[in-house]
Amino acid sequence: MDSLVCPVQEEESSPWSPALSFCFWFGFAFLVIKSCICKRRKPHREAKTNMASSTIRAVEEILSYRFKDKSLLEEALTHSSYYNNNNNGESFRSYQRLEFLGDMVLGLALSKYLYLKYPSLDPGHLSPLHDANISNEKLVRVAVRHHLDSYIRHNISDFQSEVKEFARAARAISQEDDKVLYGSIKAPNILADIVESLAGAIYVDLNFNLQKLWVIFENLLEPIVTLEDLQQQPEPVRTFFEQCQKQGRKPDIKRLSSGENNIVGAYVDDVLVALGSSDQMDIARRNAAKLALHELPNFMATNITEVCDKKR
Repeated sequence: MDSLVCPVQEEESSPWSPALSFCFWFGFAFLVIKSCICKRRKPHREAKTNMASSTIRAVEEILSYRFKDKSLLEEALTHSSYYNNNNNGESFRSYQRLEFLGDMVLGLALSKYLYLKYPSLDPGHLSPLHDANISNEKLVRVAVRHHLDSYIRHNISDFQSEVKEFARAARAISQEDDKVLYGSIKAPNILADIVESLAGAIYVDLNFNLQKLWVIFENLLEPIVTLEDLQQQPEPVRTFFEQCQKQGRKPDIKRLSSGENNIVGAYVDDVLVALGSSDQMDIARRNAAKLALHELPNFMATNITEVCDKKR
């Protein structure tokens, strides 16, 4: 009977490093999406395009890639508003599906690049590096730098004025726009969407080849944000929380009002330290954290003095 009883073995530690687990998660999501798309993807047959051939050539030159199926490029550059007044009998095909796909595969391609470039970096540092390179503002800066806004099919009345305002503000902040990691400028989301939809279109046109997609998009995303860049420009909200927690304090950022202008407060031990505002919530949080970091040394010193006085 004893021979039939399996000996209890000690549980071995996982062979997966945190950094490898980080990439494995993205890889799993990628395989699920690819499997779903490949089941629905028909053999290549280029659909008729209504976009001007000069526009197609211009965008292909920007991307340094020539599409086999030009209709994918047309779809990637078409906002849903385009069909409001002048669809010219076209079937409805906006960039939304390609944007969904591009968002996922671009994130995975970047994850693979960072994993290989920084072999000893833990997920706690890989994640902010990943986010900085494909953040909404970063992708908008890419679109503006390459003038992709000129080729989008849409019917948004104030779109071009928003693009010009963003470009003007970005240039005023820095001569190297893409190196400003955490700006405080309202970015037109449609431009970030277009960059992701173009990634999705190229990925499909390449028959889902992730490596070839990254070779194309790495050049488009230049300059790539490095670990040194992050160290020089630490993310304000993360830094605020880390500095407070290191000193045994309880940090928090709360929304105080919302609407056209969001107002948030940065708190330490339930005491308001700074306020931040913007029509975009993430920028409002960032502004509050920046001001709180500036006030933190004085707040800590004052707070310690008050505690000492009470003990006396």
